[in-house]
Amino acid sequence: YNQANANYTEAADDSNTTSEQLEALRADKEEKKQIKDQLADAKEPLRADKEEKKQIKLQLSDEKYDAKMDKVDAHLSYLTWRTAGITILLMCITYAAFVGLGGFLNSIYPDEVSHDDHGYGGDDHEHHGSGSPIVFSLGVMLFLMGFPSFQGTLGNLLSGVEANLGDLGLSMLGLTVLTAGVANWWREDLPFIGNHEQIATSDPFQGQHIRKAGLWVFIMSEVMVFATFFSSYLRMRTEWCTGWQVNAGNCEEVNMLTASDFLRP
Repeated sequence: YNQANANYTEAADDSNTTSEQLEALRADKEEKKQIKDQLADAKEPLRADKEEKKQIKLQLSDEKYDAKMDKVDAHLSYLTWRTAGITILLMCITYAAFVGLGGFLNSIYPDEVSHDDHGYGGDDHEHHGSGSPIVFSLGVMLFLMGFPSFQGTLGNLLSGVEANLGDLGLSMLGLTVLTAGVANWWREDLPFIGNHEQIATSDPFQGQHIRKAGLWVFIMSEVMVFATFFSSYLRMRTEWCTGWQVNAGNCEEVNMLTASDFLRP
């Protein structure tokens, strides 16, 4: 059609072209135009079919993406509930171990200690010291020694990755020793009701019950330990300068220093 149109235009501009030739070229042009329109009409269903297939493809792509995201969400939900379930299970097992072992040890404790004027009768004995804290500390040490492998193995188990359960051995041994130490401590201390408790005889706690003084010392030590943790956290998060950096002249502006910088010689 384009060629026929060009021929007709060229002939119309040529003064030597006769009217018969011009009419023949016009007729050829119209014929080619009709053929072009017929081809366009024939292509229209194909174009519509192509658009329909494109829409179907996009729809399938969206459905495939939604299905993939649903699978991901389901997997994440599974991991969340699995992790929560395992955590709750471990907490229940630990609590049951403490209660069960402590109850068992209490059940085999001699009856004459817990009876006879409620445990503080005529031949009352002074509350003795206990070696359980040493056992407890040993269990904590063993647990922390194996904690890196323990943590990695649990992470693999929670992620569904193959893990070597043997790596749990040292930490589980530590937890067992720790549980035994706490249970034995419980067995020794549970029947004690506080009568004839030792009294501190030296300053600064003179005249106070030894357990009360011990609790004060414990609270003070907790304050110091957590103050150290919090000061280190604030130092990192706020990018405070340390005393060493200040003395070296590496800090342009010093707004605040932590307590450890003032205590350091």
